[in-house]
Amino acid sequence: RTRADAAASWEMFVGEQRLLMRVHTLEAMLAAGKYPDHYSVAQLLNDKRNYQEVAQDSLRTAHEQRLALEESLERRSRESASLNQQNYTLRQAATNALQELQKLAARCDRKMCAARLAIAAAEEREQA
Repeated sequence: RTRADAAASWEMFVGEQRLLMRVHTLEAMLAAGKYPDHYSVAQLLNDKRNYQEVAQDSLRTAHEQRLALEESLERRSRESASLNQQNYTLRQAATNALQELQKLAARCDRKMCAARLAIAAAEEREQA
C-alpha cells in the first residue's frame, strides 16, 4: 500500500510539473506578444481542473488515512493501558499469593518442628 501511495504521489508530482511547464510556456508566449490558440488554453484549463480534482481526492484520502491511524493509535493506547493495569493486578495477586504461601510454609514448619519434639518426647518416655 505504501509503495502504491508513493507511486501515485510521484505521478501526481510529475503531472504537476508538466502542467506548470505548460503554464510557463503559455506565459512566455504571452510575454513575447504571441497568443496561444483556443485549443491550447482550453486543454490547459481542463488539465488544471483535472489536476485540482486529483489533488483534492489525494488530500481527502490522506486525511482519511490520518484519521484512521489516529483512531488506531488511540485504540492501541487504550489497549496498552488496559494490559498494563491487568499486568499490575496480576503481579499484585502473585505477590499476595507468594506471601500467603510463605506464611503457610512457616506455620507448617512450626507444626512439623512441634510434631518432631512431641515424637522425640514420646520416644524418651517409652525408653524411660
